[in-house]
Amino acid sequence: MNKLLVWSVFVFSFIVAQNNKINIAVLDMDATNIKEEDARFLSDRLRIELFDAGKFNVLERDKMNVILDEQGFQMSGCTSVECAVEIGQLLNVQQMVAGSIGRIGNVYSITLRLINVQTGQLLQTAKHDYQGELSEMLTEVLPEIAGELSKVENSPDQSVTKSKTNQKGRWGVKVKFGNTVSALITDFNNAIDDFNATFQPDLDNLSQFRSLSLAAVWDYNKSWRYNFGLQISGMTNDWKYEINDYQAESGVIYDRIEFDRSFSFLFLYADVDYKIELFKDFNLYLGAGLGINSLTSDVKQRYEPEITTDNPKEKKYNYVVLAIRLKAGFDYAVSDHLTLLLEFSPIIQPEYETADEYPADDAYLDFKEVVYPETMNGTMSVFTLGGTYYF
Repeated sequence: MNKLLVWSVFVFSFIVAQNNKINIAVLDMDATNIKEEDARFLSDRLRIELFDAGKFNVLERDKMNVILDEQGFQMSGCTSVECAVEIGQLLNVQQMVAGSIGRIGNVYSITLRLINVQTGQLLQTAKHDYQGELSEMLTEVLPEIAGELSKVENSPDQSVTKSKTNQKGRWGVKVKFGNTVSALITDFNNAIDDFNATFQPDLDNLSQFRSLSLAAVWDYNKSWRYNFGLQISGMTNDWKYEINDYQAESGVIYDRIEFDRSFSFLFLYADVDYKIELFKDFNLYLGAGLGINSLTSDVKQRYEPEITTDNPKEKKYNYVVLAIRLKAGFDYAVSDHLTLLLEFSPIIQPEYETADEYPADDAYLDFKEVVYPETMNGTMSVFTLGGTYYF
């Protein structure tokens, strides 16, 4: 008992000297289907991570063993709340960490509880499932657990439970919707503005694009994520121009001339993201990848000379190039399964060499370069909001 009293005084003095940090002890994790020495090693690493978190004074294993040996108390196999409270009272600490680690196949599962020794109340639970090598848990899982446990307020009547699944090897589906600023539309509208400055009547500008993306997501680990997806971008409205009672240079009089066209992009891509944790569950990510960007140009033409029947024509043209995709964004994990995101992604590519055919009629030849350019620039910037659902 004298030795117990000496150790108790030592521990109490240590608490005061450490600026009122919470004094805790960590029991060795109970091992299921893994080696006992591996569980002890991970428990020691957890003690270090908790100390580094800056909120706790962590009692060392050797000092715990000395005190418990004096009382004839065995620490191994103690995973219940009642047992942890009893040990915590013997060690004269405020809180205890107890739990277990097990393996099924190649999936490791850690379950830990932070216990108030005075009241026996659970202050926090952390449940992590990890798919990978056991050694990688040192850098992937234990720092996250220590961060979770250290965020509990030092109040006996507060209890928070957090369950978090590690992100290694999990698949998900990502959906994004947003606005596209396209160099193609910008070029067309600049040409229209130049045309309007010289000719009458004025032509309306082309509308910009909206974008919808669907992708399969693979979170390889905490830092790297791979995406395989399809993005569709289309104009909100088709562009149309109509003129009545027009006399062409050839002398032909037209009751009506119509031009109607639209554009759409189909982008098939594969890219990779590097994630940087800014705050808990809130990441900045940067990415790059390659894709195939297909442009579909839909053109409708109608001429109605006053002495002949009308001659409507409709043609579709498809152009394909290889494109580079860059991106930067933020994502926030709402839960284990749902993440929300905000993203900016430029798509950089060569120009399309067009084959759009201007009608053989010589009507409105000044209009040719506006509606039928020889090249079209498919470079674009996409601003999107979306979310990812993980299975």
